[in-house]
Amino acid sequence: MNTSIREMRKLLEKIRHPLSLLRLCGLFAAFVVLGALRSYGWSFNAVLNPALQTWITPFACSFLLAISVFFVWVAQSPDRASYYLGVSVALGVLPEIPKLYLLKDVAHLALFVFVVAHWRSSNLVQEFRSVTDIRVKSYVIFLTLAVVSVGLNFLMRGDVWQLKVGLLGLWTLGVLLVALCVILASPGLRIFFHMYKGFLESAQIAAALGVTAIVMLLVTPYSTGVTNDGRNTLWGLGYFDRLTLLFDSPSVLSCYFLVAMSFAICELSRHAEVAKRWSRAGLLFLVQVSPWIIVGSGSRVGKITLLILILTGLICKPVRRATLIAFPSALLAMWVSLDFQSLSSAVEFRLGHVFPEFFDIQSLAKLRLGERFMSLEERGDLLRHSYHVIREAPLVNQLFGFGYGVAGYRTSPYSEPHNQFVGLGVEVGNLGVLAWGFFAMICAWRAFTVLRHLPRSQQSSVWAFSVCLISILGLAVSYQIGTKGIVLVLLLLMVSRSGMSEYKLRD
Repeated sequence: MNTSIREMRKLLEKIRHPLSLLRLCGLFAAFVVLGALRSYGWSFNAVLNPALQTWITPFACSFLLAISVFFVWVAQSPDRASYYLGVSVALGVLPEIPKLYLLKDVAHLALFVFVVAHWRSSNLVQEFRSVTDIRVKSYVIFLTLAVVSVGLNFLMRGDVWQLKVGLLGLWTLGVLLVALCVILASPGLRIFFHMYKGFLESAQIAAALGVTAIVMLLVTPYSTGVTNDGRNTLWGLGYFDRLTLLFDSPSVLSCYFLVAMSFAICELSRHAEVAKRWSRAGLLFLVQVSPWIIVGSGSRVGKITLLILILTGLICKPVRRATLIAFPSALLAMWVSLDFQSLSSAVEFRLGHVFPEFFDIQSLAKLRLGERFMSLEERGDLLRHSYHVIREAPLVNQLFGFGYGVAGYRTSPYSEPHNQFVGLGVEVGNLGVLAWGFFAMICAWRAFTVLRHLPRSQQSSVWAFSVCLISILGLAVSYQIGTKGIVLVLLLLMVSRSGMSEYKLRD
C-alpha cells in the first residue's frame, strides 16, 4: 500500500527501537576491532596459512562469524536490509578475503543482502519485466559493453587473471542492476527512507569515532600505531598522519562526511520535521564535527568541496540558516589546516605562534603545501601514461577497452590513472565511457527534475544532492571510485528518491 510522506515518517517513528542504536554501536565496535587487528598485521591469509596463525586469528574469525550471522538476520527483512545498506558505507572496508576480491567494501556485502532480502519477499523476475525505465536501459547498455570487453580480451590474450578480475567486477555490476530494478519497480517511500535513515544515523556514530581519532592523532607521535606501520596508524584509523577511520583512503573518508554533512544540514533546515530531540542534537553534532574530520583526512579535494558546500549553502535560501550553524566550525577548521595536509602539523604550527617555546615553527613551516596544493605533478605522469596506452592500442581496445576491472591493480600490466574517467577508458574503452556517462547524466537529470517540484519545505534536497554529486565528481577526478560504497549507496538513494517523487507527482 502506497502512503504519503507524512504517513511514512510516522511509520518510521513507530519502528524505532532502543535496540537499534545498540546494534549500530556494536556493529561499529566490531569493525573498529577488525581495523585494529589489521594494524597489528592480521589478514585473512592467516586463516589459510597455519604458519601465520596466532592468538589473533581465532579472535578475528569470531568477529567475522558474528558479522556474518548478523547480516543473515538482516536479510530476513527488506526494510532492515534497506536500513543497513545505508549504514554500510560508514563501516568502510572488509578484511581482504583471497579469491573474493569483489567483497571489498561492506556496502558490497550489504548490497547483496539487500537483493536477497527483496527476492525473499517479491518476484524479481516480474519486477525485471515491469521495469522499462530509461535508467535501467542505459545501465544495461553499459553492462553489456563491460561484458563484451571482458570476453573479447580473454579471447585475444587468454589471460585467466584478467578474466577472473573481470567476472568478479561484472558480478558486482549485475547485483547493482538487480537493486536498481527493485527500487524502480517499487517507487514508494519505504526503501528511500530506510536507506536515508540508516545513512544519517550511522554518520552520527562515525562522527563520534572521528572525534576520538582526531584526539588520538593530536596526542600520538607521527606514524605510530600498534606496529609502527604508517599505512595503518592510529590502530587502523589513520594513514600516516591523516585520518581514514574505517575507510580505505582519506579521500573517501572526506567524501563520505561531505555527503553526510549536506544531508544533516538539509534535515536541520526542516525544523518541524526533526521529531526527536536527541536526533536534532545528533545532527548538530554531525554538522559541527564533519569539517574537522574532512580537514583531518588531508584531502585537498575534500577541502575545496567543503568550501563549495559552505558558500552554496549560504547562497541557497532553504538551507541558509542551517548552514550558518556549521559556518564557524568550518571556517575555523579551514583556517587551521588549509595549507597543511596533516591536521596535527597544522595545529602545532598555529599553536607555535602562541607558544613558540614548545613548537619549532620553522620545521613545521616546511610541511606546508604552498604551491603544491594544486600541483598536478603527482598524477600527471599516470594520466599521460594511461592516455598513451589507450591511444596506441588496437582499434578494438580503443572501443571496448582492456577488460572491465583491470585498471588499478599494482600487479596489473595496465596503468592506474587515479582518475575514474580515464580508468573507465582503459577498462571499457570509449564506448563504455560514453555509456556510463549517459547513464549517470540520465540519473542526475531525472532526480533533479522531480526534486524541483517538491514542496518548498523539502526543496533543500536539491541542494544536498547537488553537493553530493560535486563531492563524488571531485573524488572521481582524483581516484577510481566506480564501485566504492559511497558511490553505490548515493546512486541508489538518488534513484529511489526520484522514483518516490515521480509517484508523488503522478498522484
